[in-house]
Amino acid sequence: MTRQKLSFMLLSNLQMVLQEEFQLQHYAHFEQTNIKTQLQQLGITLSMTTTELSPAQIKQLLQNPPAGVDPVIWEQAKVDNPDAEKLIPVPMVGFKELPHRLKVVQDQMTKQHQTRLDTISEDISELQKNQITTMAKIAQYKRKLMDLSHRTLQVLIKQEIQRKSGYANQADEEQLRVQPDTIQCELNAPTQFKGPLNELIAQIRMQNNFGAVKSEERCYIDADLLQEIKQHLKQ
Repeated sequence: MTRQKLSFMLLSNLQMVLQEEFQLQHYAHFEQTNIKTQLQQLGITLSMTTTELSPAQIKQLLQNPPAGVDPVIWEQAKVDNPDAEKLIPVPMVGFKELPHRLKVVQDQMTKQHQTRLDTISEDISELQKNQITTMAKIAQYKRKLMDLSHRTLQVLIKQEIQRKSGYANQADEEQLRVQPDTIQCELNAPTQFKGPLNELIAQIRMQNNFGAVKSEERCYIDADLLQEIKQHLKQ
């Protein structure tokens, strides 16, 4: 058995077809001169007729499958209808229906993808804004943490000083107290750092004085020699 395919058509499209047939029958009545004049006097410049399928008509339309369509496939098409209130199954006849169906599906998928991409783009922009705000808050909290750490350290120092008030220094504390004095003695020793440092300072001062004297030097030319140079340049 050849597998048949069915598509779905909006009920509004079917109603539009029926509406056109109804208008052809009743259009002449509304276009009569006396009827048209009466409508214009009432402020009606355009009249249109609308039709709507009743539930009984829709049921009758769906109850009998179209010619050439397997009843089993027709029943399955009614079950697979995504929106029974707005769509009805319609058989796809000929190869021309396939490109049309493919184009409709592609347009729908493209629209859905574009909508999803727009949503993702908005989410990314929102996340970037949140990231900037979060980084600023992190920097602010880091500064606050450093301030609190410094204040905590000061409180601990004062508490430790108050706790050990009146007690002798311990061995590690005595070592910490002596260590700066040891470093100061090493710096003041002539053979360690103080001698080379004084020599370096003296050299820097000599270079500064030599540069100052050199900048104050002036060159003078004898008046007779200057006159001879001018005459030579004129020739």
